[in-house]
Order: sequence, then C-alpha cells, then structure tokens
Amino acid sequence: MTRIALAGLTLALLVSLTLPTTPGQAQPATETPTVTPTVTQTATVTVTPVPTTPGLTVTSVNPPTGNSVSPTTITVTGTGFLPNAQIVLGNRPAIPAQFQSPTSLVATLPVGLPIGSYGVSVINPNSTSSPVLPNAFTVVGLGSSLYVPVAVKQANGDDSGIQVQNLSGSSSTIYLTYYDQNGFAIATDGPQNVTAFNSVTFYQPSNTTLPSGFDGSAVVQSTQPIAAIVNRVNYTGTNASAGSTTLPSGAGGSNVTVPLVYGGQNGYVSTISIQNTSTGTATYTVSLQANGVTTPTSTVQVTIPSLAVKRLRVGTDLFVPSTFLGSAIISASGATLTAVAETRNSSNGILMSSAGFASGTTTINAPLLFKNYNGWVSGAQVANMSSTTITVNAQLHNRDNDSALGLPPVTLGPNQAYFYDLATVSFLPDGFVGSAVFTSTGPAAVTIQEVNSTQVAGMAYSGFSNGTNNISIPLIFKETITGWNTGVQVQNLGAIDATVTITYTLSTGFTISESSVAIAGQSVTFYQPANTGLPSNTTGAATVTSNGPPIVAIVNETNYQRTGDASMAYEGINY
Repeated sequence: MTRIALAGLTLALLVSLTLPTTPGQAQPATETPTVTPTVTQTATVTVTPVPTTPGLTVTSVNPPTGNSVSPTTITVTGTGFLPNAQIVLGNRPAIPAQFQSPTSLVATLPVGLPIGSYGVSVINPNSTSSPVLPNAFTVVGLGSSLYVPVAVKQANGDDSGIQVQNLSGSSSTIYLTYYDQNGFAIATDGPQNVTAFNSVTFYQPSNTTLPSGFDGSAVVQSTQPIAAIVNRVNYTGTNASAGSTTLPSGAGGSNVTVPLVYGGQNGYVSTISIQNTSTGTATYTVSLQANGVTTPTSTVQVTIPSLAVKRLRVGTDLFVPSTFLGSAIISASGATLTAVAETRNSSNGILMSSAGFASGTTTINAPLLFKNYNGWVSGAQVANMSSTTITVNAQLHNRDNDSALGLPPVTLGPNQAYFYDLATVSFLPDGFVGSAVFTSTGPAAVTIQEVNSTQVAGMAYSGFSNGTNNISIPLIFKETITGWNTGVQVQNLGAIDATVTITYTLSTGFTISESSVAIAGQSVTFYQPANTGLPSNTTGAATVTSNGPPIVAIVNETNYQRTGDASMAYEGINY
C-alpha cells in the first residue's frame, strides 16, 4: 500500500474567482489577451526538501511563456508522473495538475504571477520531486509595469484611486492586479483602452470584487508607456484626510531612502509601506535614523512575499522616542522594492504622503515653498544617501521679485538628514512664495512638506534631480461636483527663459492648451479654475512641454468644500 508522506509538505489552496465584465467596458486591442482574468489565491508554503526520484523528470513546458494578466494553460512533459501530481514554478506554491499520462500533465497558471523566469519541477503524491528544469517558463509583462504600494478600500474609512496616464501617441490597454499582504492576487481591474495621452481612474471602491477592508498593493501593466499616481482619501469626520503619491517608474531599487519620517513629533506619525517588486519572497532590513544622530535609532528585518506590501508604523512596529524626526533606509540583498511614507496627525487628520528614493543626486529642485503665505509654511528634509560626509547648500528664489537668498550650509554624516524649517528662517520675509535649489557634495534626496494649521491641511512632494522637456500630469481637476481643483506649478531649470505649454486632454478626447513664460530658475503656475476654456466639473489629464530649457512640475489638489485635510500634492512625471 502506497504510503503518503504529509510531513514537510503543505498542499496549496487554490480558490478561483472569475470577475464579471463591466457593461460598456472598452475592449482591448486585438494583440492583447481578451479573456477575463481568473484570479487565484495561493497559500504560501514551505516545502521540506525531499529526495528526487531517478525516474521522475521534467523535459519541457509548452508554451514556454505566458503573461501575468490572464490565465495560461501549460503542458508539462517528462517521465514518472502519477495521478494527483503537482507542478511547481520556482519557489511559488504548488499547482494541482490534470494527469494525462505518466509523461504528460496539464495545469492552468493563475493570474498575477510575478514577471520573470521560473524553473519547473513536479511533485508526485508520494512526496517525491523531480529535478528542476531551469528557466523552463517565463512570465512576461505587457510592456510597461508600475508598482503600487498603497491600495485600499474602506480600510479604516480610507479609500484610494489610481490614476494612470498613457504616455504614448497610440492607444494603450491597461490592466491592474490587486495583492493582499500575503501576496495573494485577489482581484483585477481592466482591461481599459486608453487613448493617446489620456488617463483612466481605477477607483478601488468601484471594484465590486475587491473586498471591503482591503489594505494591500497593486501592479499596473500596459501595452504602452504609462505614468501614474495614487490618491488616498478619508471623508470621515476628524479623520478626513487626503494624500497623493507619484508612482516611481520601474521596480525601484535594492536600497531605498525615505527622507522624511515622523515618530510622534508635533503629533505626526509615519507609516512606511514597503512593496516587494521582486519575483520571489525577500527579507528587508529597515533602519530609522534620527536627524543629527550618527547611528540608527531602530532596526528591524521584515520578510515580504513577492508583489505584496508590508506596513510598518513608526513607534509601534519600529520603536523610537515620541519626538522622533528622521529618515528610513530600507535595503535587501538580491531583491528590489518601492516604499512610501504616509504621515498622519492623529489630532487633526492631516495626511502627507511621500515616496522613497532608490538613488540620490547632487542637485535637487523644489518648485514650490512658502513662509506664512495664506497660512502655508514649508519645510524641507534633506537626507544624505551616501556612506561619507557631505555638505548641503540651499538657495531660495522669490517668485515675486526674482531675488535669490542662500541658507547656511549644512554638514551631514552618512545617512543623516536635516530639516529646513522655513518658519524659523528669520531673514526670510513672511509671505514668501518661491522655489529652491539644493546642491550637495554627494548624493542626497529631498522631501518637501507644506502645512496650513489654520485650514488644517498638509501635503508633501519629492524634490527633482533633472528636468526634461516633457512632463506627464495624470490627474487635473476643475470645479468638480465634489469640490476638487488643481494647480500645476512648473519650474524652469534652464539658464534662459522658457515658454511652457500645458495641454489638457479631456475625457471627451478634446484638448485645450495654454502657455506662459517661466523665467530662468523660476516657477510659473497654471491654475485650472482660472482657465475659462476648461469646462466646470472637469477631470482629466495633461502634458507640460518646454520650448527648450528643462522643466519639472508639481500638482496641488485642493478641496475647500469639505472639512478636514483636503489638500494633497504629487510630482509631475518627466519623460
């Protein structure tokens, strides 16, 4: 009688969920899979190594490739297969197979597999395992991928929306896959067909298959180049808040710095979201370092499944003093990540979101700063991203009189950060509105925060290294029914004046343009409610172009109809 060994082997649990097609939903281009994705949950397993059986082998996988946005049926050929055998891709959980013969198995791979190459092996029900056939199956993307560390649906009252812009002159088909914090792909959005330079909103509360309380991550895939932001909003009483983050291009890096992290100072506490953008499960080291301190204040290690997110609350998951203000350094060996810090004030609901940096630069530009301007005050956190001591200089440019003002130099040790509080700069006049340029002797990163205590509002954005002649603006508003408006602040990084043009792409497909001159080193504002050509209740996208000099931009989103924090900012995406 065959003896079934259960010790050391946990069978994978597969739950298949077929999503309905939304009535009126645009169909994808013919070269894109049109099958409605079947979302599969797979339990994380740890398989104890077992001896291989000489007669059990895998010789081929057909087809050898598949995409991650639709199911792929594969045939595995080899020898020694038994009924109820399972197929294993890399270190993914085992997948049940249909037994065709001792030399053939058939299985359907789930939606949401991480992009990459996988070795393939077979496990028989008697726990014997075949040798791995290396690089036997490859999961390919659609062309462009973006990673989303923050995706929520009614998570403590918070909801998110992901705005994706097509940067191509051709139509693009866009998919989105959601992952819970165990790395399970649990729902999808799309396909959505998006015309040239237009955008589409994936609003998580509108996805009926995404469970209420969802608090996880997502991956966006497109057949054309894309850019995207994610907005997180809470409309509930004293918790009313809003924060926005631009999604970095690519998979991030193996060493990421989050410049601005709070542990309780002035009521602000940060939650750091780390998304594993690698093919397999990875372990990350997270260190917090207080401003002015030479050694880490707190260090932990976290293990995160592929494409999942781990949220670490400073002061709870990462022990620090209640007055902590500093930065976070997140690293891994052989793995990549993206990270976002969401800083919330529990007493008034102010929320500020900012992304981490995979690399630093010696020149950093900030298009918009304030000192007591209509209640707004800015601060700039500069983090040293090198292992040596650096010196940082800051120069402020006044928007109103074209004057420049230098701040005293700051010396930063390895991984140290410094906070420039413009409210305390005595020789900077009240009412200041302008831009800044930070220069350093080594790689650094800057996060700007803007707080209005009177309006109970706050926002944050990342400083820019280099500009380009083209900028993506995935989301603009003018007098929406719910009260949202936007303003686009464009900074000219060149040595000569620039003619800057913003072109709005409306949901109808029509475009509207306006231009302005940005003085060398200065900023110019395009305020959407002031454009009489834009109809009221507009939600759309835009591109910003320059006639030569490089430019960068930020977008402020404000809502004066609702209570609580209703202000947020995101960076325009240079391309």
